Amino acid sequence: MLVAVVDSGVDPGRPELSGRVLHGADVPQGNALGSRDCTGSGTAMAVLVAGESVVGRPAGGVAPQAGILPVRVVHEAEPTAADDVVSGIVLAVAAGVKVIAIGAAVDVSIPAVVEALNAAVAHGVLVVLPARTATGHGPAAGTAGPSATARPGILRVGAVGRDNRPVAPYVPNGVDLVAPGVDVSGPDLTGSGPRSFSGSEYAVAFVAGAAALVRSAHPGLGPAEVAQRLTASADPQSTALPDPGSGWGMVDPASAVGDVAEIQLMPSTGPSRPDDFGPLIWTAVLGGLGLAAVGLLTVTRLRHRRRGRVAAGSEPPQGAGPEPSTQGITAGGDPP
Repeated sequence: MLVAVVDSGVDPGRPELSGRVLHGADVPQGNALGSRDCTGSGTAMAVLVAGESVVGRPAGGVAPQAGILPVRVVHEAEPTAADDVVSGIVLAVAAGVKVIAIGAAVDVSIPAVVEALNAAVAHGVLVVLPARTATGHGPAAGTAGPSATARPGILRVGAVGRDNRPVAPYVPNGVDLVAPGVDVSGPDLTGSGPRSFSGSEYAVAFVAGAAALVRSAHPGLGPAEVAQRLTASADPQSTALPDPGSGWGMVDPASAVGDVAEIQLMPSTGPSRPDDFGPLIWTAVLGGLGLAAVGLLTVTRLRHRRRGRVAAGSEPPQGAGPEPSTQGITAGGDPP
């Protein structure tokens, strides 16, 4: 399963990612590989998606058998250009990725970027991106409305802390899922050991890893169906779903990969209990464990609880949009 990380590049020399990072592309440079990470966020995202456990370093991510296609679109001294983002998305689609994880430096409210994201979904790719903030500043301030990316096959992710408080003031009703994004343990590019990361992009990485697991376990599902599976199996953070601030709830990889048919028929029971998935996921994150380990830890617990995910008459959306063109960019490598 190949996942594109559209952000600052990915360091293929990380032992957690050994042998599973493709050449990718450095879009701003035009003729370079995606193997130079200019900020460290792209490598941290890749480890959270697909890292393997290695001795003395933070254990890996949600889908440790996935491949990573690094697509660098971040400039070192200038704002990220929309044209570079569009080219990076088209390149990822042409390379055959099944999931695209978008970093926080990308403005997903620019119409050209929205069109490229829609084209990716139309070509069978699930897109995971940071939920827009309501501050009106930074890369989240664009020209398209907050509902521009509200479509089947695109998941808008908010980051929360251990207390389930959001890391940023997200646009109301602009979040589909939440995931850990505060003090997440990840690799330091200087080699000095693990460091803590905070931001919506790291929550995106968790959800992208869960999506890769679902697509691997259920290869016949399209992006809208995978997105619905992830939202239907989420751990609700509110009594009314979807919640304006947390959407369908905390991503739950173990349930998403398993059978959610029974879950979808259950009535909503409201917020998680203290002994539910949230504390387990945070114990793992803060301790440097990946969600793959969390999934194993939660299997037994999931067998003994019957949580509601979807209230009657309020199912997660389904469907697909039109198929825009993705001509013009070719991939620099073949997926594994």
